Amino acid sequence: MGSRGGQHSIGCFVRPDSQGGSRQTAGTLCATGGSRETAAYNVSLASCMDRSPRRRHPEPRGTARTRSFSWLVMTLFAMAVVNHRQRIILPFWGMLFTGQEKPFRDNLGGIMKRLVWLLVIPLCIACVVPVGPASGATRFVTIGTAGVTGVYYPTGLSIAKMVNEKRKEYGLKVTAEATAGSVFNINSLIAGDMDCALAQSDRTAQAWDGKTEWKKAGPQKKLRGVFTLHPETICLIASSESGIKSCADLKGKIVAIGNPGSGTRQNSLDAMATCGVKEEDLGKAEGIKAAEAAGLLQDGRLDAYFYTVGHPNGSIKEAVAGRIPVRFIPFSNVDELCKEKPYYSKADIPIEFYTGADNDKDVPTFGVRACLVSTVDVPEKVVYAITKEVFENFDAFKKLHPAFSRLKKEEMISTVPIPLHAGTIKYLKEAGLDKFIRKP
Repeated sequence: MGSRGGQHSIGCFVRPDSQGGSRQTAGTLCATGGSRETAAYNVSLASCMDRSPRRRHPEPRGTARTRSFSWLVMTLFAMAVVNHRQRIILPFWGMLFTGQEKPFRDNLGGIMKRLVWLLVIPLCIACVVPVGPASGATRFVTIGTAGVTGVYYPTGLSIAKMVNEKRKEYGLKVTAEATAGSVFNINSLIAGDMDCALAQSDRTAQAWDGKTEWKKAGPQKKLRGVFTLHPETICLIASSESGIKSCADLKGKIVAIGNPGSGTRQNSLDAMATCGVKEEDLGKAEGIKAAEAAGLLQDGRLDAYFYTVGHPNGSIKEAVAGRIPVRFIPFSNVDELCKEKPYYSKADIPIEFYTGADNDKDVPTFGVRACLVSTVDVPEKVVYAITKEVFENFDAFKKLHPAFSRLKKEEMISTVPIPLHAGTIKYLKEAGLDKFIRKP
């Protein structure tokens, strides 16, 4: 995809993980894909973060020295105790400084027995007294997000920034990591490769129930919800030159339906089903990342693309501001879909954020919510700290991204599609917000 003036994105480099796969980590600013506005915003947040390796880290600096020092202290203490009781060292020193070997030689058998005690006692102490990392050691926490031009990535950075400001208090260092999206994130949580991750509420519910991608693996009951965030609408952006004015017009067209492992992929199939269009009805179904589709649309290589995202979104702004005029395609016939799949609900695309589009009013569609997810394996204190910092600095948090501006605490709790994490429940009870917890 060629670059055009004013188009930039944050690149990624890939590093191997412990499972033999690869992981994406946010990198440097590079040409092509995404908008300058979004890239600049994400870089400004990223500058607050230290991209340390995730999860499986070497010991914090000083821990090994502390352990060695502890061993030395214990050994010296044991030697002092044994010498006091067994008189091993004094005969030896007497031999060195007086030259009288006979008393030492005559007592050699007894001294050897005592030397055995000198070695055994520290070993026994080491087995009984655990010598762990230094007190106050930092725990590293990773939050999985999605592509850097979407809303998930700056959301993860925002949460990490708030918790890291109290790093000494919580003993946590949080990093946000760019990933392939919801399905990838949930699978990484299940594998224990992440502590928390952002995922669409529909994908979270499907994993919990063992549906779609998790049908073979079965219900993923170790997942736990933390809270939900901004609404995400299913958007269909089409070139005005393509002649697409409704969902039914997608037949025979080249359409990007989202990359495998993203939430957009399943949402696009559900959206097309509302108007009787199947994947095989398309002229060509492209499985590319939604964030990359804007440039392809403007290059004339796509007729339309789907994107499930919060608003405003830099990639969509790029599509709207391009040479080829674009429009949002409405989805009005979604009542049956929302009834069948309750994690969906009716929504509107706020056209105020996209003044260059060929639409004169908000566009009806349907949507889900972004959900911060964890697992039962993550300590309560980690999730408690994240929940507390977001909720107790709520006004400041809502200002970190335009997508957060309409957030309400009660909705962030009541719309979580799976059971809440113990850390979240602990904070909600302290704050008197547990009345909003969704009943099973």
